[in-house]
Amino acid sequence: MPVRLRFYGWPKEAIGAGEVEVEGEGLTVEEIVRKVDSSGRVVEALLNEELFIILNHSRAVSPGFKPRDGDLIAIFPEPSGG
Repeated sequence: MPVRLRFYGWPKEAIGAGEVEVEGEGLTVEEIVRKVDSSGRVVEALLNEELFIILNHSRAVSPGFKPRDGDLIAIFPEPSGG
């Protein structure tokens, strides 16, 4: 079973999809996102801690985290505005 990635805000636009499924057994979040990020922009932002990464609607994880098959990883930018 693949890992599901959900993107919000500008990462969604950069990837070109709101949700994708990726085979990611044994890979880190960073490595999984690299598979779908042709521009490299989202991966760069992950590594610069400019994006939140949430596992299964419940906890924040780092780009080095290794999800399990069937996990849902949500990636979204920091909130902005005033």
